[in-house]
This record gives sequence, structure tokens and C-alpha cells, in this order.
Amino acid sequence: MIKKNLLIFLFFIILTISYSQDISLTKIESTSIKGNSYFPLFVGAKWTWSLEMFGTKNLFSWEIIEIYEITDLKNNLDKVIGFKTVCKEINSEWFLIEYDNFICFYEKVDSNYEIQKIMPINPKIGNKWTANSRINTISTITDEFIKIDTESEDKKTIGYQIFRKNIGLYDLYEIEKRNNETFYTK
Repeated sequence: MIKKNLLIFLFFIILTISYSQDISLTKIESTSIKGNSYFPLFVGAKWTWSLEMFGTKNLFSWEIIEIYEITDLKNNLDKVIGFKTVCKEINSEWFLIEYDNFICFYEKVDSNYEIQKIMPINPKIGNKWTANSRINTISTITDEFIKIDTESEDKKTIGYQIFRKNIGLYDLYEIEKRNNETFYTK
């Protein structure tokens, strides 16, 4: 009897562990979550810009196409609203979510989903956070835009991001020094 109960107990533990690693994406029609005035989130939002990197200029477009309710226990997400975003030029998709008082990327990297902070939902000058191995600091807020300065801990990479009111990401610039080369992203 004890052996049978132990087997049943182990079965439920394995089932619980397996289930808790699953990610649930449920499409929904609408939400009250809207991002903030410097990074508005809604179906149909689209950002198009040219990206110059390594001397080559390319045109990219991001577009929010759907809204989902996301449950990912591994990342502590329980029915979090996600705005599915696609970039056809690089055949990529990810979600924009509100998490830990930030607007964030929620994206599958290899076989796991990762969360990367973009900007605070309620930004203030001096807000500081780390994302993508960069220290980000809000240096300017006006009625028209927010400027976020970025730099790596080793100071080999510096730059900025500008988010325009009612538009979102508007400009990005980064200089990275590796070995004897300098790389520019604009």
C-alpha cells in the first residue's frame, strides 16, 4: 500500500512539474492595458524605420497584430496581457507585455521565453535598470519624447533610445568597441 501511494505521489509530482513548464497563449479580443504615452500598445500599432548596422542600411517594420493572455509559470506570468508583434523582414515574432512595472519584450530565445525590460510604465528622470547587458537610465522627459541613455558595464558600448509621445521607439544609436573595431548601430 505504501509503495502504491508513493508511486501515485511521484506521478503527481512529475505531472505537476511537466505542467508548470507549459506556456499558455490564449488569444483575446480586447484589453484595458495600453502601455504608456511614450510607448502605446494597441492592435495595429506599427513602427517602420531604417536600421544602419555595419555600414548596411535596411528597412524594418514592427506591427502589433493580436492580443493574448499569457501564462508562463517559469517566468512568473499568470494571465499577463501580451501584444503579439511581428517583423516580417526578419521573420520574427515576440510579445510586448507589462511586467514588474515595465513595458517589456517577451520573446522566445532558443527554447525558452525571456523577459527584457524596455522602459518603465510610469517613467521618471533617473529611473535605472539593466537589460540586454546594458545599463539604461532615463535622462530626459519632455512633452514630446523620452531619452534613455544606455551603456555596458565595461563602457565599451554607449548609446541612446528615443521614444516619441504617441509613437513609441523613434530613434536608436549605439557605438560598440570590440578589439580594434568600432561598430555603429543607428
